[in-house]
Amino acid sequence: GHDFMDYNAETGLGGTDGCLDMTHPDNAGLPGCLYSGEEFGFSLNGVYQQWCDTVSLADFIVIGAEAVIDYTRRVYQQAVPEAGRINFRNRFRYGRTTVTSCEYSYHRLPNPEVCSDVQRVFVDNLGLDWTEAAALMG
Repeated sequence: GHDFMDYNAETGLGGTDGCLDMTHPDNAGLPGCLYSGEEFGFSLNGVYQQWCDTVSLADFIVIGAEAVIDYTRRVYQQAVPEAGRINFRNRFRYGRTTVTSCEYSYHRLPNPEVCSDVQRVFVDNLGLDWTEAAALMG
């Protein structure tokens, strides 16, 4: 989510570009998962190294996110068998360009305690309704 939430609909900058500012306080918890692997014993970066000559980091992050959604959906289906599967494979579009510097994203992430930030990022920039914004924030 931190990769795409910096999308700016007016400028077209940000979005699923593979660029995360690890010095930004909102991203403070990400290095352990993305680079060091301290959370799960492996890192996204370590897994990406097997594919870095084949797919952009921007595409790989989207693939990883969709894999997590697919896994959690299958877990949910165990409790609710009538829930359908989500077929990401047939709709996936390759070709995202990885951006290596994203100063434009600083302060683009929402403060979840401020409704105007939630509206700016999720409703205005990403086109979600309030129910979808609440679901995305958990």
